[in-house]
Amino acid sequence: LQQAGSRFVPALREAEIGSVWHGVRATAADHLPVVRPLRPGLLFVGGLSGRGFLAAALLAQRVSDTLLGGRSRAALR
Repeated sequence: LQQAGSRFVPALREAEIGSVWHGVRATAADHLPVVRPLRPGLLFVGGLSGRGFLAAALLAQRVSDTLLGGRSRAALR
């Protein structure tokens, strides 16, 4: 990444990397969020992986609409 990024930001060639982390990102096979009812009034939401922060507001609105019987009910089926 440092080498590839240095094409756009030449100063990265000389940058010192203090640490590196890698791991598994939990995601569904189709890369879509998993939303499933666990019991009446309780939904499981997962599989967002790194997209969770970006999708949180929209998904929270749709989940709350679903739980409260609002307009997004069909979108989560």
